[in-house]
Amino acid sequence: MDQSPQGRRGTVTPVRVTLALALLAVLGAIVYAGGLFHRMPSDSELRNRFFQHESDFIKLVQMSDLDARVTLIRPNITYLDTDASWPRKDIGFSEDRWNEYRSLFHNLNIDGGVTRRTDYPSSVFINVYASGGVLGSSDKGYAYSERPLTPAAKSLDVMPRDLYSKNKGHAVVFEPVAPNWYLFREEF
Repeated sequence: MDQSPQGRRGTVTPVRVTLALALLAVLGAIVYAGGLFHRMPSDSELRNRFFQHESDFIKLVQMSDLDARVTLIRPNITYLDTDASWPRKDIGFSEDRWNEYRSLFHNLNIDGGVTRRTDYPSSVFINVYASGGVLGSSDKGYAYSERPLTPAAKSLDVMPRDLYSKNKGHAVVFEPVAPNWYLFREEF
């Protein structure tokens, strides 16, 4: 019987070690990309970021107002109010304009882009944090609206469970930050 390291059953070979490390690296990348290690920012972190970069947030909303037919703007995808297919030729604006959005997203540390929602038609949502999937998700960021947004809470660091339960597992809550500006948190 061969007793060399290559001949013994159960012996770890360099190839097996390399494959195991590669598998761990791929799993780690998937978990990281899925947001497991991405921590939801606190209200105070978001407030501080807003007041440090208020003019850039205002610019982002003004740009979105000019591009109102584009209902979702992310670094890698856009939806139009008439077409959410992707990829498509008409992205809603020029490549230069998209790069301007991307630059603001990067400078403001915004992962989820800008959204115009039919359930809040007077609002622009700026999604900073998103985590979850089909079974449940959490989003947090900023909302701009010239109409008051409700329900309001004093803090979004903890989701009001009564509201979540009352709405059968879906809730959106707002915290006023400045005139027409809110933090928002949404959970499904």
